[in-house]
Amino acid sequence: MNQSKYEPINPRTNVKNIVSRTFWGVVNKVKYSNTYFFDTNILVGKPPFDKRIQSLRFKKNIFVSSVIKKEVEDKISAGFTKLLSRKTQSIDIDELRSSFPEACPLYYNFFLGAYSPAIINSPTYLPEGLLARLTTEHEETLSKPDEKIWQKVVKSASEAVDRPGLLGYKDENSKIIDAAYHRSLKKKRKSYRQENYIHDSKNIALSFLYAILNKSNVTVVTADYDLVYHSLNLVDHIIQQMAFMHFILIDTTEDEKKLIASGRQVIKYVDKKKYDDLELGLRLDVLARDWKKGGKKFEVKFWHTKKQKYFSPLLINMTEDMTESITRLFGGINCPQARNIDYGNWIKYHYEWLIVSEGKTNEKEIKFTLNRAPFFVKNSFIGTDEFHDLNCYMTQLDNDGELAKHSVYGKFI
Repeated sequence: MNQSKYEPINPRTNVKNIVSRTFWGVVNKVKYSNTYFFDTNILVGKPPFDKRIQSLRFKKNIFVSSVIKKEVEDKISAGFTKLLSRKTQSIDIDELRSSFPEACPLYYNFFLGAYSPAIINSPTYLPEGLLARLTTEHEETLSKPDEKIWQKVVKSASEAVDRPGLLGYKDENSKIIDAAYHRSLKKKRKSYRQENYIHDSKNIALSFLYAILNKSNVTVVTADYDLVYHSLNLVDHIIQQMAFMHFILIDTTEDEKKLIASGRQVIKYVDKKKYDDLELGLRLDVLARDWKKGGKKFEVKFWHTKKQKYFSPLLINMTEDMTESITRLFGGINCPQARNIDYGNWIKYHYEWLIVSEGKTNEKEIKFTLNRAPFFVKNSFIGTDEFHDLNCYMTQLDNDGELAKHSVYGKFI
């Protein structure tokens, strides 16, 4: 489970790019403002205190999501000490949605991708699928065969933490990534039905949404391995959806689109090898920082308690084209106030891989089941909070505390 796929390597890398990268790096620092999202463990703590806040004391534009604000208040009431004396700004999804209606489906798509992803080319595909059974099917325990699989997966993740990298060396960011996978999977098994477990996913979803909607470099600061895990899930989720939408839009004929629009179901199969080639190319483009001349930065800074130092296990340079592509990804989620007739967002899709038929497992194809969205929205509009909350399915789940019971493995995606 070595997570070297997150290294920003691209075949277009060239030593000649160093000067241009340095130049555009300076330009982008001037062009975009800097915004910080602080996690609970950065804002409050208990003695003995370390140095995590020292380099952050004089940062400007410090935000906290509404769920983190509530966590901080609860911690202070429980006897924790406030580490940052400066004022922070609170923000939530309603505030972003009030000026950009598409923020709603984007936010919940990002949340599900971070919280309970189904990434077919990720080492989390199998363990997250097992956990999804506990989440969506309300089972109390895994079956004996599934439990054996789970134990093997956790063991493999544990061994990856101490395993050297592909070249016999693993940098600290890669070590943090491997540790995040191991620790977070174990923790999620125990916490999957707890409402507060979803806060990290909400936090990373909101901060990433803020990054793509604003001209600002966004840095999420945390000392929690779980937030690192959820942020990597989100990136994988976005890359996979970019590839999926390519095949859905290109391979679905006009006649098939008419069938879907009329309410009929259409089933498509995508060659896994073709998908892998496209996904790899997209991954290299999304994560690469060597050839991009412009773009704002999205970064996760992780405070390593033992080393008393910050590391950056995730750093993405988002060009304008990349940002525009991401703002089109509703992931099959619809909101009555968000335009969905473009870019295939009116198509709800469910996908399956490793399909077992007649005792044989099909690894060569990905199956897509395509259906029409429950409604069409031709033009986005900003309505009242009452109208939105009454008619938006995902918001209703969130307000009722039911969001944690859903997964990308669920059929509503």
